[in-house]
Amino acid sequence: MSNSFNSPPPPPRVEPATKSFSTPSTSSTSENRNIKVWENEAKQASEVVPITLRWWEEFKVAHSSKRLPRQPSSEAHWQRPTIGYVKLNVDASFHHPDNTTGLGGVFRDDTGSCLNVFSIFLYQSSSPSHGELLALLKGVRLAREHGFVPLLVETDFQV
Repeated sequence: MSNSFNSPPPPPRVEPATKSFSTPSTSSTSENRNIKVWENEAKQASEVVPITLRWWEEFKVAHSSKRLPRQPSSEAHWQRPTIGYVKLNVDASFHHPDNTTGLGGVFRDDTGSCLNVFSIFLYQSSSPSHGELLALLKGVRLAREHGFVPLLVETDFQV
């Protein structure tokens, strides 16, 4: 009589990380190693070295103390609401390729203190205007729920 047993299933395949928080030179090397391990493909050094050098130059520029001076901003700065009012600032961001939208808002009183915030990610929306209007609607509903009255609303949305 022979002893037979079922072997356990192989462990699930773990995909390599797509984002790395290492320095550029180790990132390129790790990426090449992961491709070799998981996809049984390897890049030649002549392919990896230029990529690594380019990343290294970008890294040095990003972490350099000799950055270009910031240009003065022409944007308006937030202003407090009239005494007794609550101000709601809303905004949205639309991603065209997959029609996703991030939206949010901040409630502040006349001293500038934050009273409440919200943010929402929508997997499907139709346009940037749609996202801005949904942010406004959500903000007004929350203001009503929390008794944030009288309310001033500020947005960069233009009709």
